[in-house]
Amino acid sequence: MSCLGGGRGGQLGAFVAPPIARGYRVIAFDAPAHGASTGNRTDMVEYASTVQAIANQFGPLWGILGHSFGAGNVVYASHDFGVQAPKMVLIGCFSNAVWVTEAFGTLLGIPAGVVARMRALLEAEHPGKLYWEKLSISGMLASLNRPTLLIHDEDDQEIPYWNAELLHKESPSKTELYSTRGFGHRRIVRNDAVVERAVAFLTAASA
Repeated sequence: MSCLGGGRGGQLGAFVAPPIARGYRVIAFDAPAHGASTGNRTDMVEYASTVQAIANQFGPLWGILGHSFGAGNVVYASHDFGVQAPKMVLIGCFSNAVWVTEAFGTLLGIPAGVVARMRALLEAEHPGKLYWEKLSISGMLASLNRPTLLIHDEDDQEIPYWNAELLHKESPSKTELYSTRGFGHRRIVRNDAVVERAVAFLTAASA
């Protein structure tokens, strides 16, 4: 059985050895335009399609873990691309894809009109596949009804903590929220307690 980790493979390196020690196989990958992968740009359709392709090649999966943009795409791939995994761990996940584009624009000082145009161009690039106004990650997660561990740092300045609260609020019966403080958006994936909590959740016997 395999576990799938999104984003730059090395970024989630701390999550590799513990499940292997428990007898599992781990599949880590660099998403398109991430790490050693080719390209200098990607989007959610390409990212989720990559998750689907890897799941098809290495599945069935016993769990799937993603961080940041990868976490949101784990949900998107599961909801729209049929990726199956009994459990998910989402670290620093965003709750809405439109919000992500707007936050990105604010961070880089890109005018709102330019960001909106970018979304329109991407919709045109993926006709029938990408509808930004429907890309509610919290709504997708709720409809999946899949046991999910949400891990988020209260001091996360890139994907604020309220995103985790919203994800949990919309899926209270199937999500657990594990909160940390002082690790921010990036150092959280190197924290020993976070790694142990995530691996314990993924490898625990299902009820």
